[in-house]
Amino acid sequence: MKARQAPTASLAAAPHRSLFFAGTVAVLLAMTWWTLELASQRFGWVRWPQPTIPPVWGHAMLIQYGLFPPFMFGFLMTTFPRWMSGPAVPPLRYLPVAGGVLGGYVLAHIGLLGEHGC
Repeated sequence: MKARQAPTASLAAAPHRSLFFAGTVAVLLAMTWWTLELASQRFGWVRWPQPTIPPVWGHAMLIQYGLFPPFMFGFLMTTFPRWMSGPAVPPLRYLPVAGGVLGGYVLAHIGLLGEHGC
């Protein structure tokens, strides 16, 4: 029987794992923000912070440029070395990418919750 790995070790075991995790968190964050945004428009929540750009633009930008890339990078960093008979990508290369992409995505959503004039 195979010994269980710690969750962090399991995420760092291959490029697609950490980047797919970042993409999954991005999906959940996007769905939560967009649901709250649509509910605030439907029910007239006055206290819900509105972005300085139209919400649909922020949603479109974050989905296209923030949500899909972690999945694409995870796939490519795993398969390209195999397809091109190259060395595997070491964790010191792909873990900062996963953290940076996820961190940027979270910061972008925080920016959409900002107040006018900040």
